[in-house]
Amino acid sequence: FVWGKIAPITLSGEKVPSTPELFDLTREAERIGILPLGGEAGLGIWENPQDGDGFSLSLEILRIVAQSSASLAYAWHNRALGQYIARGIVSRTDQNDIVALDTHAGLARYSLARLFQGASLSEDDDAILTDYFGSAETATKKRYVAWIHEAPVFLPVYENKSLEWHLFSWSAFEHENVRTHGLDHLKHSMVRIREKPLKKSPALSKNAANFIQVLSLHAAGLLAIQTGLAESAKKTALSYALEREQGGSLLAKHPAIQELLLTINGAVNQANTSLASLKAPGSIVELVDTIEKRASLQDALYSATTNAVQVLGGYGYMQDYLVERFVRDQNHLALLGGGVTESRLFLAELKGLNSPTHESATNSNYSTQSDTIERRNALHPQRAMGKLDFVARHLVTYEPSSVWQMDTDLLPRALAKYRTRMRDFAREHIAPHALSLDQQKNSETLKKIFLEAAREDIFADLLPPPVGKGRFDVTLHPMPFFASLKAEELCAACGGIGLALLAHALGVAPIVLSGDIQAIARFAPAVLGRPERGVPPKIAAFAITEPAAGSDVEETEGASLYKPGTVARRVPHGWLLNGRKVFISGGDIADYVSVFAALENEGMESWTCFLVEKDFPGISRGRNEKKMGQRASSATELIFEDVFVGDENVIGGLRNGWAINRAVLNYSRTPVAAIALGIARGALEAAEKFAVNQKLGRSRLVEFQEVQLALSNMMIQDSAMRAMLWQSSNQWTMRQYRASAAKVFCSDTAVSVCKQAMELMGNHGFTASHHAEKAWRDARLTQIYEGTNQINRLGVIEDQWQELENFSQTKI
Repeated sequence: FVWGKIAPITLSGEKVPSTPELFDLTREAERIGILPLGGEAGLGIWENPQDGDGFSLSLEILRIVAQSSASLAYAWHNRALGQYIARGIVSRTDQNDIVALDTHAGLARYSLARLFQGASLSEDDDAILTDYFGSAETATKKRYVAWIHEAPVFLPVYENKSLEWHLFSWSAFEHENVRTHGLDHLKHSMVRIREKPLKKSPALSKNAANFIQVLSLHAAGLLAIQTGLAESAKKTALSYALEREQGGSLLAKHPAIQELLLTINGAVNQANTSLASLKAPGSIVELVDTIEKRASLQDALYSATTNAVQVLGGYGYMQDYLVERFVRDQNHLALLGGGVTESRLFLAELKGLNSPTHESATNSNYSTQSDTIERRNALHPQRAMGKLDFVARHLVTYEPSSVWQMDTDLLPRALAKYRTRMRDFAREHIAPHALSLDQQKNSETLKKIFLEAAREDIFADLLPPPVGKGRFDVTLHPMPFFASLKAEELCAACGGIGLALLAHALGVAPIVLSGDIQAIARFAPAVLGRPERGVPPKIAAFAITEPAAGSDVEETEGASLYKPGTVARRVPHGWLLNGRKVFISGGDIADYVSVFAALENEGMESWTCFLVEKDFPGISRGRNEKKMGQRASSATELIFEDVFVGDENVIGGLRNGWAINRAVLNYSRTPVAAIALGIARGALEAAEKFAVNQKLGRSRLVEFQEVQLALSNMMIQDSAMRAMLWQSSNQWTMRQYRASAAKVFCSDTAVSVCKQAMELMGNHGFTASHHAEKAWRDARLTQIYEGTNQINRLGVIEDQWQELENFSQTKI
C-alpha cells in the first residue's frame, strides 16, 4: 500500500500533494485495515490484543509510511493519539479527532514533571502550567496544529492544579495558517480558543497517568517517523553515491563519502534497535525510557539526514531532490514533543524528584536572574568595579557594551566606520525584505536593493580610485578582510539578498586576480559602475560548476581525472563555447559571466577564463533551481551553444584558468565564511529578541537559566567564528589553508547556532514567519558551495602536504 499508493504521490518532486489526496489515502488505509492504529479494542494506540505485539507492529507502520511521507505518517500518528484520548478518556467513538500537544515554549516541562509526581507546586509552577496549557475559558497563547482535514481537536488544559482534555470543534478556534520548516504535505495552523469546548474529560488523576501515556506514545511515534525519514535519506544518498562519479571513480568509493554513509547507517541501525526495545506506555518508567531513547537519538538522526544532503552536494540542497525535504522534515519533527535540550531537562526533573534535597534544589529553577543582573544590586560586578581606581577601571571594565560594539572597537577607525555603514545599509534596505523575498522572489524589489547598493558603492568598493570606488583608508587593508566585514553585515540581515549582492564580486574576481591590466581597464568601469552619474554596475557572475562535476572543478585530484564538459573550440579571432554550467549564483540577471572552459581536445589543465556577455548569440538560461534557502539569489543553469567569444574577452591568457580559479576560491572562501557568520548572527539576534520578549508564567524566557546557557553558548560560538575569520582574512597574501579552514569552521558552526536558535524558540522556531527558521536553511548552503566542507578539509591538507612530508625526516 505504501509503495503502490502513497509513494507515487508523495515522493514526486513535481508537486506537493494536496490535503484531499492525503485524506483519500487515509480513508483507503482505514478501508484495508491499516488504520486505526491499535485495532477496534481501543486499549491504546499500539496495544492490539489480537496481534499480541501491536505496539511494535504499529511503530513499524509509522516508520514505513514515513519513508514515503513523514507528513502523512505524522497525520496518522496524530489521529491515533486523538483516538486514544477519545476512547480511553472521554468515551468518544469518533475516529477523526486530532491532538494539539505543542505550544509556544518548552520549559514548562520542569513543572509538568512535578505535577506528574504529585509534588507540591509552587506559585511559579502554577503560573507556568497555566500559561503553557492555558485555560479553556479565556483566550490563550496559540497552539500549533498540523492537519489534513478540519477535525475536532483535543487540547490539554490546566485548571485547578490538574490537567484535563478538552475537545473543541474546528470552528471554536481563531486559526492562522502558517508556512513551516517541514512536513510540507500538511496544512499548518496556529489556533487560539474562542469558544467553549464540546466535551471535557474528568480531571486526570493526581499523577496525570493518562497524560503520561499520551506523552510516551507521542515520543515513540515521533521516533518511528524520524527513523523512517533517516532511512529514506540513507537510501537516497547511497543510490546517488553508487551512480555518480567524481575524480574518475564512483562517489561511494571515496573515503570522505564512505564516512558519511557509515555515519548515516549507524544512526539508522541504532534507532531501529531502540524502536524495537520500546515498551507499551504505562507509568513514568516507560515515559522516561521512551523520551530518553528519543533524546539520545535526536542528534544522530538529524546528522544522518543532513549528511545525506552533503553526499549529494549542490543537488542535495535543491528541492527536486527529496533529501532536501527529508532534512527539513527531520528538523521540524525534532522540535515537536520537545527538542533535545528540553527533553533532557524534563528527564532530569523526572529522575531527580525522589532526591531528599529536591525541593530546595528545584525552587531555584524558576527564580529569575533579574535581581543579580540589575545594577542596583550591591554585588553586581559593574557596581562593585566602580569603586576601583582610575587605572584599574581601564584595565578591567564591566561597562555595558554589545558583542558587536566590542568587536567593532577592536578595528582600525576606517574599518569600524565601514562595518557600521554596512550594518546600517543592511538594516535599512535588506532586513525589511528578508522574509518576503525568501517566500517569493520579486525582481522589482531586488532591483531597488541593487540600486541602493550601487549608490552605497557596495559593488565598487573592492578597489580604490581611479578603478574602483573604495575609500583609500579602507583599501589600505587586505581585501578579504573588509570584504568579510561587508559579507557578515549584509547576511546578518538576509543570507539570500546578501549573496545576491556579493555574487557580483565573485564574478569580478577573475578579472582582478588575473592581473590582466588590459582586461581590468576595459571591464572594470562597467562592472563597478558609476552610480553618481546614474550608471549602475553591470552585474557579473562566476561559472565553474558543471552538471557532471561538483567538486571536480574545485579540487586537484578530481580535476586531473575529470573530462571537461564545457569546451572552447578555436575559430578565427576567437573561440566557440559549448557546454553547460549549473548552480550559477545570479546567472539569471548577470550582464557578464566569467566562464571557465577547457580547450578542445585538452583536459582541465587547459582551463581558460572567458568573459561572456549576456547578449552574445548562443547563450541561454535554463532553469532557476528551487533551493532550500538563500532564495533571493538565484542558482541558474547557463547553456552555451556555439557562443562566440573574441580573443579580447579571454581573461588572464590561455590555459591559466585553473590557476585563476584556485586563486578566486582562496579569496572567496573567507567571504563565504563571513556569509555563514552573518547568517548565524542573525539567528542569534532573533533568539535574543525572542527570549527577551517572550514570557512563560511570570518570567521572561531570558530569565530562565536554561535559556541563558543556550544563548551564551551561541554567543561563544559567534565570537569564535569571528575570531578565526578575522585572523584568516586579515592577510594580504591568502593561503588555501586559512581560507578553507575558516570556511569549514564557520559554516559548520553557523548551522549549529541556527539549529540552537530554532530549538530555543520552540514551535516558533519552525514557522517561516520567524528569522531562525530561514537562517538555518540559508546557513546550510554555506557547507556546500565554494567546495563542500569535505573538499575544503582536503584542501587544508593539500596546502600543508609539504610540511607533513617534512616530518618523514624527523625522528619520533
